[in-house]
Amino acid sequence: MRSAVDSLDQANLNQINQDTHSTVDLYQSDGGVRSVTRDRETQYAMAEDEHISPALQEFFVHSNDAHVRRYLANNPSLTSDALQQRLAQDQDSKVRKALANNPSLTSEARQEALAQDQDKWVRIYLAGNCSLTSTMQQTLAQDQDEWVRRDLARNHSLTSTMQQTLAQNQDEWIRSYLARNPCLTSTVQQTLAQDQDERVRRDLAGNRSLTSTMQQTLAQNQDAEVRAVLARNPSLTSTMQQTLAQDQDEWVRSNLARNPSLTSTMQQTLTQNQSTKVRLALAGSPS
Repeated sequence: MRSAVDSLDQANLNQINQDTHSTVDLYQSDGGVRSVTRDRETQYAMAEDEHISPALQEFFVHSNDAHVRRYLANNPSLTSDALQQRLAQDQDSKVRKALANNPSLTSEARQEALAQDQDKWVRIYLAGNCSLTSTMQQTLAQDQDEWVRRDLARNHSLTSTMQQTLAQNQDEWIRSYLARNPCLTSTVQQTLAQDQDERVRRDLAGNRSLTSTMQQTLAQNQDAEVRAVLARNPSLTSTMQQTLAQDQDEWVRSNLARNPSLTSTMQQTLTQNQSTKVRLALAGSPS
């Protein structure tokens, strides 16, 4: 039985990499043979193809063309730990960034290696990876670079413990990015709703995943800007629409009139609003 790559030694690999017109025969696991073109554009397409075979993956990981390795590193079909390990040590930082962003990067050992990368952008991409383990979330939460920690706050797969940790972070921008995260628990939403920074509460008000209870809490916030952002939230319940339609601030009511999810009853109510700005906003609303 042939190996995935048919006895290619380093000399052969170098020769093939240098000759853009040659082809190489790869022996597939089913015993078939596939001839691979050396045309670069074709190789890029093959490297990012989700149906790429193990034989091609092993071949492309040795490519002298960093673009080929980059496309391969970003391919969600790249599940071989051995190949991920090789790419995690690639001299090209863009290859490592592509791997760090790959949802198939589930090995904690590979994640840990990238979490220690000297290039902050590799760690930033890793922080946003939905496959990040809880241990690696804790590691990156302590990263020295603020942008790594901020991108971690936007990760949709954050554990509830990590959400609570970041909700209490001293950096208001981290809390602000966290407030926009659509996967927040109700407990963390409650924590952020009480945040001392208006930016955090404003970003939370625009979160489409707000619970009805949290909408009610923010509708009573003393800052009109927070209520104005909430008024345009497409997930606003009909009850909260009725509440904000009575808001004393004209800006809040105008924003409500622009909400694309207004009920027909609320549209009728706002057509009779005393404010010209509110009625004009309603006239231009997509709802």
